[in-house]
Amino acid sequence: MARALPRQVWIRRCRSGDSTRIVSAGQDLWARVWYADTGKPICTYKGHTGDPTDTILSVAWSRDGARIASAGWDKTVQVWEAATGENVYTYQGHTQAVVAAVWASDSRRIASASLDKSVQVWDAITEQHIYTYPSRTDKLRDLTWSPDGADIAFTDDRIVCVWQIE
Repeated sequence: MARALPRQVWIRRCRSGDSTRIVSAGQDLWARVWYADTGKPICTYKGHTGDPTDTILSVAWSRDGARIASAGWDKTVQVWEAATGENVYTYQGHTQAVVAAVWASDSRRIASASLDKSVQVWDAITEQHIYTYPSRTDKLRDLTWSPDGADIAFTDDRIVCVWQIE
């Protein structure tokens, strides 16, 4: 069943691991979780801030489906409960917009790419910064973990960079 939304919506990594839910994020700075089969809303997350031209640029499910990370123009990555929309914590390590955030397969680490020319890795349990990978450019657009969580790859000005996690 299709459902019309009131504003433009950017959808990113929208399907939960069990494919029963989707998450969408838009220019209203809200992220919404829906049932995939009915389109009924589950919860709305309203933690990002900014002016009306800002947007959430990335949403990603933890592998266990319990949490969602969202990232945007407000320079933050926010982790929240997928069932309730309750904020768990807000990571504020970047100095420019965060264009991508992804969970490692163990649901313990998150990597985020920013226009500040960095990819940062941090512990999603302790909220501690682990490492910063420098980029030559602010054209970071996407990143992903290797299946075993040992490496991270990101696009850097039409080049794919692969870093071994230390």
